[in-house]
Amino acid sequence: MTGTAILETTEYAILTDSGCDLPDEFLDKLGVTCLPLRVMGVPGNERVLPPDPADIAAAYRSLADAGAKAVLSLHSSSALSDAAAWALRAAEQVDVPVEVVDTGCVSIALGIVVDCAATCKKEGGTLGEALEVVSRVADETHILFIPANGALPQNLHGLGRRSGFLARAASLRQRLAGERRLLSIRRGELPEELFSNADPSDLTGRAVRAVSVASRSIGPVCYAVMDANSGNLLHLLEKPLDTNEFEHRRLGIVSAGDATIASAGDGAIAIAYVSQAVYDLASTPHEI
Repeated sequence: MTGTAILETTEYAILTDSGCDLPDEFLDKLGVTCLPLRVMGVPGNERVLPPDPADIAAAYRSLADAGAKAVLSLHSSSALSDAAAWALRAAEQVDVPVEVVDTGCVSIALGIVVDCAATCKKEGGTLGEALEVVSRVADETHILFIPANGALPQNLHGLGRRSGFLARAASLRQRLAGERRLLSIRRGELPEELFSNADPSDLTGRAVRAVSVASRSIGPVCYAVMDANSGNLLHLLEKPLDTNEFEHRRLGIVSAGDATIASAGDGAIAIAYVSQAVYDLASTPHEI
């Protein structure tokens, strides 16, 4: 953990892992360093591992050599990945102060958190203010996932190794029935199955309705979509979003990275959303 004086610095760097699913060109624009999660195994039997601690430590040292007085290290949920734990190990190996944050988020939900942290920094926010933004945005960003047919909900970024026979048997039954799942993931929680159905338009419609219902209490929303070669699912998701039923702003559509495809399956799709008011906190760090 960093001291009080370091929290006041504006000369810090931001690092994340590729679980955020943000494209390289966008990360470059944000000024964020991204380390790839490692996909091991053969298709259909893959594990997603964090970057090696030595590589993370080397990245921290490189950022310090480039002038950073501290590093804000933002990672995928520890409920689904060991990335934050391995980053903590790496932080112990370097002299530069490092704030490692288990964001509790996955995929493009983590991407929204990283986006807000980088915006806060660009707006002149201190490391301490960026940490406040990260905590608030991560707490209130929600992601709805439709994994590929037969993908285990626990598979997101590595938890599949902990799933047992009953979970795999249930997955097999759903795959044979042609059913897919709508999963809800909130900060630090395991995926919760909301619904399963063989009709993809019903699943995407339910996902959008969930966002609409949430907007009644949180107000206008910002959202981003993760697409893992989902084909018609992307169209089916966007169609009900083209509505005046609730106020929303699309942040973008990103293609899934290798880790997300290995975890959620080729053909998965997700929508992550947060209230516009919370998202805008990143642009006004001094008013939190």
